[in-house]
Amino acid sequence: MPFAELDQSQTGVSDVVKGNGEEIFRGMVEGLQGALEHDVALGIGNDSAMTYVTHYDFWRELEAWTMYGGLSRAHVLHVATQGYADMLGLTSKGRIEPGKDTDMVVVSQSPLDGFDALISPRMVVARGEIIDQPQVERFDEVDADLNALFERLRKERAAS
Repeated sequence: MPFAELDQSQTGVSDVVKGNGEEIFRGMVEGLQGALEHDVALGIGNDSAMTYVTHYDFWRELEAWTMYGGLSRAHVLHVATQGYADMLGLTSKGRIEPGKDTDMVVVSQSPLDGFDALISPRMVVARGEIIDQPQVERFDEVDADLNALFERLRKERAAS
């Protein structure tokens, strides 16, 4: 999405890479919409460590599904947790229930009000280990470009 939606002056990519990004992104959106139309089981992930796709920014991937797939945040959360675990045959994961083996992210606000609630988790529980106030190294310039992009996309969607 960033290569397709951001200006080349920001990304620094060539015309070929920009065109390729636009084509791939179009295919991704069409694939998501086709899967939804045909009730295909969905899984969600990202290509972190790509330019403009950071390890800490998965919330943007979730938000993009609401913008381009028309899914509710509740549906996206289900897909990203229980739905994905079920699809992979990991039925002991993806649920907060007695006897289940589930990792958790504890946030201050409901992600149902906006996935940006995941930006600064209060706590992460992973494989039974508690990480209080986890911190990551952020890339301010990338974050600023993506924040502006998502704000523009939200406004465009609201106007249409």
